[in-house]
Amino acid sequence: MTRNFSHIIMAAVRLALKEDAGNGDITTRLLVPPAVKAQALIVAREPCVVCGLDFAAAAFRALDGAVSFSRLVPDGTKIAA
Repeated sequence: MTRNFSHIIMAAVRLALKEDAGNGDITTRLLVPPAVKAQALIVAREPCVVCGLDFAAAAFRALDGAVSFSRLVPDGTKIAA
């Protein structure tokens, strides 16, 4: 995460999560045991420029401090679909 802006990024992430997630998803809390682990991959369907990875990493870590977030390319990289 960019050091100079980490507090701004975390503040934005906290606000977004508060608005979008609120107290969490009740269905997930009822049906998915807390110990379940998941893995995800963000895939581009169209050519694009990768941006916002600091925000994505901060959002995942805000939800679970033990999360591992790997960047396959740096922000600003033009990628194919």
